[in-house]
Amino acid sequence: MKTKLANSGLLVMCVTALGLVWALPSGADFDLMTATGIWHMNEGEGDMTMDSSASGSHGKLWRGPTWVDGRFGKALSFDGQSFVWMKPAAGVPEGTSPRTLMAHFKQHEVNQFVDAQHWLTDAEVILGTGKHNWTEQVALQISAEAGPGGGIGIDVFDGRWMYPWDADTEWHHAAAVFPEGGVNTNDFIIYFDGERVPQDEMVDALGPDVFDTVGGEVTIGCWTGGPNKFFNGINDDAAIFPYAIDPEDNANVAKRGLVKGQTMDVSPSAKLATSWGALKERE
Repeated sequence: MKTKLANSGLLVMCVTALGLVWALPSGADFDLMTATGIWHMNEGEGDMTMDSSASGSHGKLWRGPTWVDGRFGKALSFDGQSFVWMKPAAGVPEGTSPRTLMAHFKQHEVNQFVDAQHWLTDAEVILGTGKHNWTEQVALQISAEAGPGGGIGIDVFDGRWMYPWDADTEWHHAAAVFPEGGVNTNDFIIYFDGERVPQDEMVDALGPDVFDTVGGEVTIGCWTGGPNKFFNGINDDAAIFPYAIDPEDNANVAKRGLVKGQTMDVSPSAKLATSWGALKERE
């Protein structure tokens, strides 16, 4: 009887573990090693944040963003004038190629579209990429146009595609996904807290703009063509992928963050080890 009970307990543990494995990202292409850039911002000190992707596009802290506790480990707090700038990163998606920009964020104040120097601004950039000018870049940002609390979405200078939300000072995850075959800003798919926002709930703030960016700088906390449109809040686990992330993968990142070792190109036993390690890391 004891042997049967022990075996039953082991079976339950194995089934539970396998369930946890398959709850992790399942997209065939999703692998942190395929990212153009991943900034966990876990250093906790110093004036650099390291890119853990193969690109090695490490970020320099400008104007004093501060290290704070984040959603996952440490994070960077921005005050409306500070930002992180990365050298031009290899492999940043260009033209109309598919891509995903994502980050976890938390605002210090609701709908506070004034930076620390008291300059009025109509947006706060969470993560931006592109050439250092006004027309060949893209930003994941909060904008003032989409309702009383602003909107979360994408900006390419002459086109803003926004999801109106009831702004607050809680942690959120946002992702902007440009799919294969996309043409303009209104083709972007926006995910908020792991859920895809229906296209009919989006706000076309400036009219659709042709989407055609140039590789170059990456910024966290400001627009690459300024710097301006400074973020006033905390940023954690920001990333860029050179493809459209799968909805299930996005949901897992929104819940667990960018956990080291997330990939499905491994054996079942490796998946099991990765899953337990990932869960321990997030406990």
